[in-house]
Amino acid sequence: MPERDEVLLSPTANLLVRDNLHPALAYLLLRAASEVHGTPGLLDQAREFPSPRDSGFPISPAATRYYQAGLPFLQRYLPFWAAVLVDRLWVFLLPIIAVAVPLARIVPALYRWRVRSRVFRWYGRLKQIELQLEEGPGIEQLREMLKRLDDTDLAVNKIPTPLAYADNLYFFREHVDVVRRRIVRRLNGDSAEV
Repeated sequence: MPERDEVLLSPTANLLVRDNLHPALAYLLLRAASEVHGTPGLLDQAREFPSPRDSGFPISPAATRYYQAGLPFLQRYLPFWAAVLVDRLWVFLLPIIAVAVPLARIVPALYRWRVRSRVFRWYGRLKQIELQLEEGPGIEQLREMLKRLDDTDLAVNKIPTPLAYADNLYFFREHVDVVRRRIVRRLNGDSAEV
């Protein structure tokens, strides 16, 4: 060790690449150089290589961004291959995300409507029977309406319905029972209706 500080002259090491090097690879090279050569040595201080010192060569835009902000956001948290893939696919992913978010809201409502429509379409048949009941049908017509009502009830019971939507099925069956009671009262000669 010398007794006093001595000024030494030496050339600086530069990391040079061609203009056509992909920016993702430039980040990868700068990252590797920083990890390998970023610690202080006997003749250099910490983070002296690679550095943006003026070396007579133009600094690439990727290197400028690396020296100002460090690694890109995706490369900090994802493996290199995944970060590059997401970066390249960003143009495609953004419209997909823009479509997927509204679909995430629409699909459950569409599913709910689809399940409910299995039961709700039978209300048309029930309403038809009720309208015929208002016309004052005879006993044979009442028995035929009661049979159609029983067939409707049996058909609706066979509809596959998820448990979360079974309430629609039970409400319909209650409505069928209301109409059935009205028909039975008519058959028994009772003119009072619900």
